[in-house]
Amino acid sequence: TTELPPEPEATSPARPTEAAPTVSTTAADTPPPKRIERRKILALRLAASPHRLEGARLLEILQTESLQHGKYDIFHRLHDDGTSIFSVASMVEPGTFDLENMPNLQYPGVTLFAQLPGPVPGMHALNELIACARRLQQALGGTLQDDRGVPLTVHRIERLRQEVREFERPQSQLSTTRTSGPSRRP
Repeated sequence: TTELPPEPEATSPARPTEAAPTVSTTAADTPPPKRIERRKILALRLAASPHRLEGARLLEILQTESLQHGKYDIFHRLHDDGTSIFSVASMVEPGTFDLENMPNLQYPGVTLFAQLPGPVPGMHALNELIACARRLQQALGGTLQDDRGVPLTVHRIERLRQEVREFERPQSQLSTTRTSGPSRRP
């Protein structure tokens, strides 16, 4: 690091013949620009219309699915490193689950969501999210919906897969270019 000389005292004005000290900076001294990381949220809903999900049964099924109650008082499918692959929140604001009272409550539904990038590739997170949502629906009933509340169809699932591919494509191309330079194919 370059040390600067002490500031001149306020009582001694700088003489015109004195040059101001110069500080040279190199590329190594300049911090890299902050990288803005893109994020994408994948979300599905399990809506329990016309009935509600019984809290005791919902809790049992969430635990059977190896979802752990944790950060933000919601349930998470955790990666080996402890980060969340996806989460499950209540459709009732603020989205939390009070474990003590949950068995006595009824819920209009749950939202399952994953944030990309995450601890696993996006397609893996989406596949786990969909599989868990389907098992919850089998066990609890209700209707699977996309993030807009439209019934989940095969076409919509395929569109979600395409969105994940599009989201990850630039990410992987950027990291490949940055770390290894131009690709050399035989």
